Amino acid sequence: MLKECSLLFVCWTTLALTATLQPLPSYEVTGDCRSSEDCGPSSCCLLGMMRYSTPWCAPLLKLGDECRPSSRQLINRTLSYPGGLEIFLKDAHQVLCPCDANEGLVCSPLKGTCVYDVANDITPL
Repeated sequence: MLKECSLLFVCWTTLALTATLQPLPSYEVTGDCRSSEDCGPSSCCLLGMMRYSTPWCAPLLKLGDECRPSSRQLINRTLSYPGGLEIFLKDAHQVLCPCDANEGLVCSPLKGTCVYDVANDITPL
């Protein structure tokens, strides 16, 4: 019984250490993005604020969604992860995607929501 418990403990410890020491999966495996070009026309490459966040494709914001006027600004940076993995991020967004300009939306600095761009008068009928 003691040998079985010891063996079980060793197996679980090895499994736990193996899981925590694994490097981040490669781009090809996860489908995550390295640029907004990697995402479809209705998505953007988005990086969260958490330490060691990995970028992913997220949908562009729709009418009435909360937004940040600065979310149209693109970021270019090298992300460093444990184990020496580095990822170069190009033309990505941080925290929120922008409003969907393909639908004529912009982020209202007064409301903080996506609204139709009345300056360009492209609202749908």
